[in-house]
Amino acid sequence: HHTLVVAQLAVCVVLLVSAGLLTRSLIALAGVNPGFDPDRLLTLQFRLPVTKYDAEPKIADMFTRTIAEIRAVPGVDKASLVRATPLNGNGERFPYEIDGQAPASRENLPQVHRNIVSAGYFETMKIPRLAGRDFTAEDRAGTEMVAVVNQTLAKKLSPDGNALGARFRMLDGATPVWLTVVGVVGDARHFQLNERPHDQAYLHYLQKPLIFTEIVVRTTSADPMSVANAVRSAIWRVDRD
Repeated sequence: HHTLVVAQLAVCVVLLVSAGLLTRSLIALAGVNPGFDPDRLLTLQFRLPVTKYDAEPKIADMFTRTIAEIRAVPGVDKASLVRATPLNGNGERFPYEIDGQAPASRENLPQVHRNIVSAGYFETMKIPRLAGRDFTAEDRAGTEMVAVVNQTLAKKLSPDGNALGARFRMLDGATPVWLTVVGVVGDARHFQLNERPHDQAYLHYLQKPLIFTEIVVRTTSADPMSVANAVRSAIWRVDRD
């Protein structure tokens, strides 16, 4: 009987300590700044049928018309495309090289998290722009490939963090393309709230259209789901498939 009581007390102590540590961790996470504002933000994702959208111009045109339809929905304040929204588990990382630095073996290269967005994404997410500009309609296929980078990557591209005009390339395909930095934005937590800032690079969907995308919508209403059906209908007006 005494042994059982001692065992029960020991288990209770372990559970109480664990609960206390968990509570402290949750409080700490609640105080983390994710680098964007999740308030009044609706997200959704969809994939285009590859047999129908078998060329990059078709993909880019569909996305352009879709985002225009969504922005016209009543209750939508801002809306943008993004390859992978923060904290949803999606994301791609690639080794990268910096122009002017001695080449290294692939396994020794740093890695950058690549995202593909439309103009206005940083404003929609309230990710602060620190230098340079956002993407424009002029950043399209056939023009110089450009990128917006986060503050962490900017400091690696340029010692003083003024990375505008710096060039780097991601080893994400058979023929890596040099990217010129046109803007710098704040760091945003992408995979976990407690992660250290990753090197992040954003490309314009007009220069890198892919069949999978997500939409971020900042609403005028306190309940983002209030526009969900209307946003779905806006997408289907462009293509029911």
